[in-house]
Amino acid sequence: AWSFAGDGNHNAANGTVDDNIRKADAVITITPYSGIYDGQAHGISGTAVGVEPTPADLNGLLDLGATFTDVPGGTASWTFAGNANYNADSGTAAVTIGKADATIVVTPYDVVYDGTAKTATGSATSADGVTDLSGLLEWFGPYGHGGTDHEIQVPRQDARVRLRIPIGPDDADQHQHGADD
Repeated sequence: AWSFAGDGNHNAANGTVDDNIRKADAVITITPYSGIYDGQAHGISGTAVGVEPTPADLNGLLDLGATFTDVPGGTASWTFAGNANYNADSGTAAVTIGKADATIVVTPYDVVYDGTAKTATGSATSADGVTDLSGLLEWFGPYGHGGTDHEIQVPRQDARVRLRIPIGPDDADQHQHGADD
């Protein structure tokens, strides 16, 4: 409602008007996730705030969607519920989970040559240290003489170890290990 008091030259007047304040779009910031497999669930992160000079905290209206644990991750669908002052909104963002290196422990042997074939032993554990992946190890060999490469593979984890294991006294300084050696 409004009113005009008038004066000596103008008549008084009054009336009503329908004011309309439309909903605003909240300021929503969504951050995709990218990381290496660690056995934990991961999702997108985000914030929602208002447009006021001191922005209202609207995070309680923001749902960040699904989380993912395994490679390759997935797409999380986020939603902002909106309220009396703010429009609802939604979108998607990527959760990217890359392959991790398994922890591989190889126990080389150190024996005197006796003409029999030998094979190293070892174990493989998931990146989070929880799952025994030893059943995925492939042992190439056995080898009965020095100077031969010995490979161990974990096919599903893309981890690779190459060892040169000494068998006799001429090979004593031939130790090599590591994914790229």
